[in-house]
Amino acid sequence: MTTNLPFLRWLVAHPAVRAGETTTAFLVEHPPLSPPPVVTAARPWRTPFRLNLPSPAPAPPPDVDTAGAPAGATLERSEIAAPMPGTVLRVLVSAGDAVEARQPLVVLEAMKMETPLLAPFAATVRAVNVHEGDRVAGGAVLLELEE
Repeated sequence: MTTNLPFLRWLVAHPAVRAGETTTAFLVEHPPLSPPPVVTAARPWRTPFRLNLPSPAPAPPPDVDTAGAPAGATLERSEIAAPMPGTVLRVLVSAGDAVEARQPLVVLEAMKMETPLLAPFAATVRAVNVHEGDRVAGGAVLLELEE
């Protein structure tokens, strides 16, 4: 009976297969049943490397207690943008409304999911640029806030 057992034994004994360094071109690069190389040559980008630069220092975590603006600072303005293309389901505020931090402002629907957009800080709504039912592009400015 003819089998491929000699080929399979050669294949599993090959150093490139044992090292996990095979590609779809393995049989072209290493003809079947040829003697395996004593040492496989190192390929470019196979071993990790670093440029001769020091590792960057880790950034300290932000201090949430001092993140607010100091007394006497100018008003902070912020734009609430659509994180993805979608449809405006609900506009929960109007121009001139005072909002609290993390208060829902607008609800977007994209890919059958509702995404509420929240106020990043306590503020006053300066402008509302959308209406319910509007289709918006990702990155479109929906609301403007000012502290």
